[in-house]
Amino acid sequence: MKIKDIKVHSNRDSSRRSPWGAMRLYIWPEGETVLENLRNRHERPYTTYKKLLVPKVLKRLGITQTVKPRWSSTCGCSCPCSPGFFVEVLHPDYGRDGAPTGFHNKDVHVTITA
Repeated sequence: MKIKDIKVHSNRDSSRRSPWGAMRLYIWPEGETVLENLRNRHERPYTTYKKLLVPKVLKRLGITQTVKPRWSSTCGCSCPCSPGFFVEVLHPDYGRDGAPTGFHNKDVHVTITA
């Protein structure tokens, strides 16, 4: 798996987002058809993504804080159409402390190749 492209977007509707403004990170396999996407929604190799891809993406984005990526099949909305990671900063005194600096209420879309 290689990272092909990273795009950062502001959330259009932040009222539906989590109160702490966690960054959302979505991983999209290049060339995946709509039918493949539907079939794979609940079978994404998210542990592999978390271990191998997420650290590389965060490094490319210049995020140096200690963060906790948390997989959710309903990351983008209440149905499983947009699974992804909530990325939260871990603060030693307070636990969850919002999004990484500069990424409050941001969506990060990563295209990967096989």
